[in-house]
Amino acid sequence: MLKGSPNLQNAYSWRGQRVGLLGGSFNPPHAGHLHISRVALRMLKLDALWWLVSPGNPLKDPKDYAPLPTRLSACEAMLAEEPHMLATDIEDALGTTRSFDTLSALRSCFTGTNFVFLMGSDSAQSFHHWHRWQEIPNLVALGVLERPPVQTLSRNVPLKQAPLTHKTLSRAENLPLCPGTCYWMTGYPLHPLSSSLLRKRK
Repeated sequence: MLKGSPNLQNAYSWRGQRVGLLGGSFNPPHAGHLHISRVALRMLKLDALWWLVSPGNPLKDPKDYAPLPTRLSACEAMLAEEPHMLATDIEDALGTTRSFDTLSALRSCFTGTNFVFLMGSDSAQSFHHWHRWQEIPNLVALGVLERPPVQTLSRNVPLKQAPLTHKTLSRAENLPLCPGTCYWMTGYPLHPLSSSLLRKRK
């Protein structure tokens, strides 16, 4: 069981760990987030997975956001029974909102931690619009998780054309989490929920 949220004071305790990073607004968190997190833990044989609850997304309208403490509390409640997952507002502590800046800061502060940056295949489609997107894979390994519609993983997205080592995973493997590598995870049951769908239902 993981104890305590990651912070700059306990960074040393994460040395040598394989840690997945799932960033997002989690507005709200839902079973779909939990589903792909469990898949990533299993398929990449991670020691831990952090939900990076963002203070704000530069690509989204801030008026659509619940306050950060509200979203963080909801994430913590959802992960309360997950022994290898934690929700953290460390981006707020770092003063970052863009993934490139967050990952740069985490690499600097958490030396010796083996990170993999996770995203759904829907996010992979727009990844080329992110700030300094071509440099992000040089910082940490990437992991793309299939989300409905299933064809989003196989479309001709710019990330798939990036000069990286691309590997498709359909089962658990003990692979090195090296920058310059992108793991495309597939072959598992998909969960239909999304945060935007839940907001529309209100």
